[in-house]
Formats: sequence, structure tokens, C-alpha cells
Amino acid sequence: MIEYLADNFPPLEDPATQTRVGIGVATGADGVYITKDDNIAEPDRLLPLSMVSDIASGQVTWSGHYLVNP
Repeated sequence: MIEYLADNFPPLEDPATQTRVGIGVATGADGVYITKDDNIAEPDRLLPLSMVSDIASGQVTWSGHYLVNP
């Protein structure tokens, strides 16, 4: 299955699409750095963040979360 996926689909992490895959955000203060308020900081400081629930269906349904990048 892994070989089939690798042969037939692009990688999830790709500089061309500006996507990265990680094990999660380790901020130590998620309540400060993860938000849905897109007015909390300058637009260039807000990185769209997909949560586990955003991909539970097998498709990305973005919940509107951002990581505030200091």
C-alpha cells in the first residue's frame, strides 16, 4: 500500500505547496499560540494549522486554526 501511495500521489510535505508534516505543535502554551482569531497578529505571523479533527474524514476540512509564529 505504501508503495502504491508513493507511486500515485504527491508527497504531503512539499516546498512547492508550502506544506509541512509534523507530530504536533510543542509550544508549551497552546492557548497563546494557537488561535482562530485572524486579527490577533499581523497576517504574516499567522500560519494555517490543521488539527487532527480537520483530517479525520480522510479529506482536509480546515477548522480555521492558526499558529501564531513569533
